[in-house]
Amino acid sequence: CLFAFICSSNNNIKRIAMMVNFLARRYGEKVGEYKGVELYRFPSADEIAHAVTESELRSAGFGYRAKYVVGTAASLLERGGLSWLMHLREELDFRGAWDALVELPGVGRKVAACVALMSLGKTEAIPVDVHVWRIACRDYMPGMRGKTLTDKVHFEVNDFFVEKFGEYAGWAHNTLFIGELAPFKAELDQKKKRAPSVKSKEEKVQQQPVKEETLKIDSSFEVVAALTTPRASRSRNKKQKMEPMDANIEFVTPDLGIRDHFQAKKPRRNPVTPKTED
Repeated sequence: CLFAFICSSNNNIKRIAMMVNFLARRYGEKVGEYKGVELYRFPSADEIAHAVTESELRSAGFGYRAKYVVGTAASLLERGGLSWLMHLREELDFRGAWDALVELPGVGRKVAACVALMSLGKTEAIPVDVHVWRIACRDYMPGMRGKTLTDKVHFEVNDFFVEKFGEYAGWAHNTLFIGELAPFKAELDQKKKRAPSVKSKEEKVQQQPVKEETLKIDSSFEVVAALTTPRASRSRNKKQKMEPMDANIEFVTPDLGIRDHFQAKKPRRNPVTPKTED
């Protein structure tokens, strides 16, 4: 798993598979055959450290990753090999395992998080690559837009996903990641187009047309009401039960130059003082 993710750095799935298959076929042991396809065990760190050379891997198309494969194999042996990896798995938390992994040649924050999630059982690990960073900024953390993806920001995204999705946030992230890849994204977009639109009751009410009406109550007051009752409740069918209308009513008193605002209440009549002749 560790060497496979080192090969994944700045790479595509086809070339990653080619590199992993090369290491298995060239340095691993044949374990069987299935439907005409030969199957090989992936070589151990010890086997890679003693048999693989950087020049050979470069010739096979590994590029700059060749020195990291060889260098990481040697570093693993110095630390104890498989027993050291089991120590990371069984005795350290995610952050402790991550700190140890990034000390290996060619292992950055994303590769360390991938190994922690896929191989060391750290289900809260979130590998943040360009796809996950896009998802985080677009759908969950818009305040992150424009920031540089440093180690600090990486763990801010990690903590957010854990808070949102719980202890298995790493696998939830994996589902989001797959949905962002071009082939799967195209398929999901097609399914969304074919899916029927479902609207909530609140959305349906908000989409009802607003009709403004002017009502005359008496010679002193003019009422402007915005009626938002659904059409069904204003039906001409007398047998249909009429629902109460929500009306925002504004009372205008031009004689006094005062504007009083009420919620569906009638104003009191202002007392009129009769004029007396001098």
